[in-house]
Amino acid sequence: MGGDRPLLARLDRCHCPNQGYNRKEQLAEKIMKNWERWGASLLGALLLTGQGGGLGLGEELQGIEGIENIEGVENIQILDRPQPQATPTTQDVNEQTAAAYRIVIEMFPAQRAAAGDDGMLLGRVWLSYGIALQYFGRFDEARPALEEALGLLRQHQDFTEASALQQLAAIHAQGGDAYGLNFLTEQLRENLTVQSRRMVLNALGLGYLSLGDAGQFSRGVAMMQEYRRLLPADSPVYERTAAAGILAALQVYHDPTGAIATLRESLPTTTTTDLDLTAWIGIVQQLGRYLQRQQRYGEAIAILEQGVQRLNDYPDPNAYVVQSNRWTMLDLLADLHTNQRNFAQATAIQQQRLTLAHTIHPAFKIHVATTLEKLAQLAFWQGDLGGAIAYQQQAYDHLEISRNPRTWPQAQVVHVITAGLALQHLGFLQSKAEQWAAAETNLQDGLAMDNYGRRILLDNTNLYAATRDEVTIGSYSPSVDAHRTLQRVLMAQNRPTDALVASEAGRSRALLQLLLNRQAGTNRYIDLETPTLAEIQAIARREQTTLVQYSLIYDVPFNYRIAQLDEPRSEIPTQLLIWVITPSGEIHHRTIALEEDLALLVERTRNRLLSRRGRTADEQLQQLHQLLIAPIAPLLPRDPTARVTFIPQDMLFFVPFPALQDPQGVSLIDRHTILTAPSIQVLSLARQVRSELNPRTGAAIIGNPTMPLLPGGDAANRDGPSPVGDHRLAPLPGAELEAQAIAQLFQTTPLIGDAATEPAAIAAMNNARIIHLATHGLLEPDLTYSSSLAFAPTPDSDGFLTLREINNLELNAELAILSACDTGRGWLGSGDGVIGLSRSFIGAGAASVVVSLWAIPDQPTATLMTEFYRQFNGGMDGAQALRQAMLLTRDRYGDPGAWAAFTITGAVD
Repeated sequence: MGGDRPLLARLDRCHCPNQGYNRKEQLAEKIMKNWERWGASLLGALLLTGQGGGLGLGEELQGIEGIENIEGVENIQILDRPQPQATPTTQDVNEQTAAAYRIVIEMFPAQRAAAGDDGMLLGRVWLSYGIALQYFGRFDEARPALEEALGLLRQHQDFTEASALQQLAAIHAQGGDAYGLNFLTEQLRENLTVQSRRMVLNALGLGYLSLGDAGQFSRGVAMMQEYRRLLPADSPVYERTAAAGILAALQVYHDPTGAIATLRESLPTTTTTDLDLTAWIGIVQQLGRYLQRQQRYGEAIAILEQGVQRLNDYPDPNAYVVQSNRWTMLDLLADLHTNQRNFAQATAIQQQRLTLAHTIHPAFKIHVATTLEKLAQLAFWQGDLGGAIAYQQQAYDHLEISRNPRTWPQAQVVHVITAGLALQHLGFLQSKAEQWAAAETNLQDGLAMDNYGRRILLDNTNLYAATRDEVTIGSYSPSVDAHRTLQRVLMAQNRPTDALVASEAGRSRALLQLLLNRQAGTNRYIDLETPTLAEIQAIARREQTTLVQYSLIYDVPFNYRIAQLDEPRSEIPTQLLIWVITPSGEIHHRTIALEEDLALLVERTRNRLLSRRGRTADEQLQQLHQLLIAPIAPLLPRDPTARVTFIPQDMLFFVPFPALQDPQGVSLIDRHTILTAPSIQVLSLARQVRSELNPRTGAAIIGNPTMPLLPGGDAANRDGPSPVGDHRLAPLPGAELEAQAIAQLFQTTPLIGDAATEPAAIAAMNNARIIHLATHGLLEPDLTYSSSLAFAPTPDSDGFLTLREINNLELNAELAILSACDTGRGWLGSGDGVIGLSRSFIGAGAASVVVSLWAIPDQPTATLMTEFYRQFNGGMDGAQALRQAMLLTRDRYGDPGAWAAFTITGAVD
């Protein structure tokens, strides 16, 4: 594994003699004194294998000494790397971790008294106590404890100050301060020693890297450059090398050549310790990846072969640090050959890895299993389906995990997770061989294991500088493809209704978890029950809507699509499944073969609508209608006021359904009242949210705030409105008029200009039945949670309300309208729908949300919104009101780009 052994493994083997105080005191003291060596929590240890529910190490960071980046989850680095021991069982994870932290809390008064006047020891006592409180989600108590620890540890120049910084940053992150970056920046303004300043700079560099926002990487670069300048000339090799690795990871997106130069310059000429060797290996591996990314394959192969040779020449070639890193480096070499379709060489290297994997550590079976999976992939790409199935079966068998759920608590949790993935991949291969029954069994069993492991992971997230929702999204990602494959398997057996249930089970799971947690008032994992067929029919009946569920099927799953092969067709869905569920409970299905790139067609349609050159998008709108609507048109209601709820997937979330045209040029909005939803189950929970709303009568209307400054030069890297010369977002006078007109309809005073501050907007939204926001929306195209709405800044707020901050709101709104650019867009790829503003407002407690798929000029927007509220206040539900507003705006402006951008999602009455 890429770090020290988990806390539980240490506690489980703690056989301390009784020397005048009980075992609880011994355990508490051991936790307190060794925290900085054990790391942040068990979750990191589970994920460092790269197998933890799919949350593997980030590509840029794998092997870099000094950081472990887990798909946006920050982990404290452990400096010592002992020989691996058995991974804790699930029972250990569930029981002993919590028990250990309870002991720390229980023993805190005694430990505090025992520390006496020893400031350093007292600081460590407070540190352990704060972390234990944090583990149980008691953040309000943990924060002052950790602040006390930080002050004492900093005063005594104790290096465990870094742990206090990391955990305080994590607590601030829970409140919306992404990775605690604002908190850490404030730390730099204090009178710090050089050592403390280095710790803060390093934490900031890691924070910006974990944030994943390439637009802000320049800040991280500045932090790491200063950090390196402050390093003493005689600092350890691994410390200097780690800094170079982090710096290069921040540079690579904007300056790949510079990143490669940073790594080359940092390669140590000598390695005298295991830590130095590990640091050198990490830089070599990172350098190999970056050279591969630039298609400099010869250089990449040469540097990796040099690394393998150096490991072979190491004085103790059988040491764990040597063997495990040789195994990883050989994998990179094999991938390079695979990328060039040199399958024979890649297979030979993977066979060499397999021999090595059997010797690394017998009790830890991940090395062998994952190597067998790589051999299965190579066999698949070479057309040897039988060989691929054989290798994949061996990968599962080697883990020795029973299919009986009762045995899983006694197994190693990482092995259960890995076995679940192995069965999912085996099911895919068997589906390609048309072994339908075996494929179905393995997919179902693999998904059950995946769900079981996820429960363990998601109940150990409080110590990380990432929100629970971020971790949840990543944890569900691997299962998305298994659910798609399962649908294909079930359809092949002529079981379309079972395939519908499988389709529903594989979407929006993280959002459902967010909604359930909010309802239950807890952040613990809640098992999600997939709705049965009867429950799906009941939802359609209760909502009085025709449900149209789309599912996109790919030829190969994601783990094969990222095999770095030049297989462009593997990225394109080849089949579209459609189900129609009527309010009376009838279920119909259609299967459509996709001959062209659907994502390209959707994007081309959007671009034509944005061009505003008359009706230039008609051809694309009719193509989409032919694919998405024509096959089911006879099944849709004839009454144009009857609701039709579209449940898209992937790029279909960006389809402007109201504007789709039949061959006669009739728009879908003429025939139907249209809604969208991320999933059928989300629609059902949104209804429950609506039924439980606390009574609210007011409206929060915000328009044209005094715009905040974009940070420095980052404006050029954001997919949002162009700023004016000083990086201030341009004012929106049309939005101001829109807000004033709508406020009159509700007989309220809008928040405009300087009054529309972020705190004032939050306060108004938390107490409103109706929320209307007419401001700039800033879209981040990746999963960074930095997409935001702009408000007037204050001394205590930057004016950008981000997804993280929205997730922490306590809304009781019947309806939220985000009348800004692109508020319906965001990041796709996790199976959870669009990770963006709409999702966050639903998760924060809004029963329904109206968002836009592109930017509409001020005047058409004002016309549409004013008419919407006129109809809404006149008694229409949100979907009917939006339809009437669209029809009126179309009559005045004609071009679909001026009226078809908005969509409503959620439960409406």
